[in-house]
Amino acid sequence: MSTPHSRPAPRPSLLVVVPSHNGGELTLACLDRTLPQLRARDRLVVVDNGSWDGTTAAIGYRFGDAVPVIARQRALGFAGACNLGAADAAADLIVFLNQDLLLSPDALDRLRESARIHPNAILGALLFEPEQTTIQHAGGVVLPNALTQHPHRGIQAHELPARGFVTSDYVAGALFVVPTPVFDRLDGFDVRFAPAYFEETDFCIRARAIGIPSLVALSVTARHFEAVTTGKDSPRYHFSYHRNRLRFVMKHYTLDALRTRFLPSERAWLRSSLSSAARQGVGRAYAALVPELPRWVLERRRRPPLFVPQEVAP
Repeated sequence: MSTPHSRPAPRPSLLVVVPSHNGGELTLACLDRTLPQLRARDRLVVVDNGSWDGTTAAIGYRFGDAVPVIARQRALGFAGACNLGAADAAADLIVFLNQDLLLSPDALDRLRESARIHPNAILGALLFEPEQTTIQHAGGVVLPNALTQHPHRGIQAHELPARGFVTSDYVAGALFVVPTPVFDRLDGFDVRFAPAYFEETDFCIRARAIGIPSLVALSVTARHFEAVTTGKDSPRYHFSYHRNRLRFVMKHYTLDALRTRFLPSERAWLRSSLSSAARQGVGRAYAALVPELPRWVLERRRRPPLFVPQEVAP
């Protein structure tokens, strides 16, 4: 309880890390929305993942020294870029922000308030489709065969409360907020989940194992132009997604969960009507997993997995 002489807790300071790869105007629009929301102790950095479309030069031309850019000729993937941007973070919270995300005008202030309510949680945002009324993400669930699902996807904004928090297995990496001590304790994102997909899921599951929940702050909102730069339902997308899905399974599923949850669910899913691109990508993902199996077996012996997914049919 506060006293007449007590002072309110200071606003948590933010380090905003924006991984970028050939984002062009989307990256510039993201920065236009984000910069006015920064406060005195906040910082923002862009980590460019080997862009060749002139994004880095465009950032320098429009924003100058206000937006430092760490440019890498070789793409590091999402996890590597985020870890590089967050190195030696002198801030209370690290905010990982996709280049294809447009924050609402008060998003960072609402985020600071949410972090004061839940100072030891990973926080995500209520993400909308580009048309601003349909919910894209309000928390994610890991299904028995590690397919990921957004339970609230496709509903309208008025169907969820405007305040409060949703507990989930993971929050989307498009806007991913973590206390700096937690990020340091877990050694950042696992760069084996390259180039993208399951980095945030892996991080949230590791955090949960040490008592750190993953919450969506419903008052923090943004529009997400999902997969504009990567594409959906292409063999390349499905290969990247499913290769990392299988890596996630090998890293986190208990032996019992592999037998009783993953295998029956995976068999049923593979017998379902998959697109040709999905089937091609999944086949390549399984082939890529084979040479990795000895490493995962050794890791599982050193650090026995703890995760058991929810009993939800895919």
